[in-house]
Amino acid sequence: MLMLIFYSVLCFWYVANGVRAPVYADLGKGNGDELAGMRESIASMKSDIESLKHRKRVSMVACLKGSFTASGTGSVLQILDIKTIYGITPSSQYRNGIFTCKDRGLYMVFATVTSTIQTSFKIMRNKTSVSRGFIGGNSGHYSSGSSIAFVQLDEKDQISIQADKQMTIGDRSCFGVIKID
Repeated sequence: MLMLIFYSVLCFWYVANGVRAPVYADLGKGNGDELAGMRESIASMKSDIESLKHRKRVSMVACLKGSFTASGTGSVLQILDIKTIYGITPSSQYRNGIFTCKDRGLYMVFATVTSTIQTSFKIMRNKTSVSRGFIGGNSGHYSSGSSIAFVQLDEKDQISIQADKQMTIGDRSCFGVIKID
């Protein structure tokens, strides 16, 4: 009953102030260009919603279990302990330090590496360096270096972290990938 009274007062106010309430039947009587534009906008929004529904989220962070000795240039950080994984099936391949893309898109790749010497490392996409990190080194004490890259990956592309020379890599070294688009 209260709703009926409210609706009646609202309708009376609209009429008294010369405001016309929208009526769905009026859509067919309006400007054809406006109607076409509205239909196009609605179709575009529906398409955007559908594409967002099917967007796959992927992330993984893996860190070293204990220290690791890189034998030289091109050595891949290995013996990784997966700390976080979402949207992909855990695989022994990730523990070997290589992330293989199964869903193409734009990814953020990051690495933090610790070592006792002044050195550098690379974030690699397949056989190409996409970013480099530097470690200051502190004669026997661990220092860290970080690097980040935004990389467009295709299916089967591989991401790895490679040492630039022989070095001991500390157990607080990690790398991760997050799909952002």
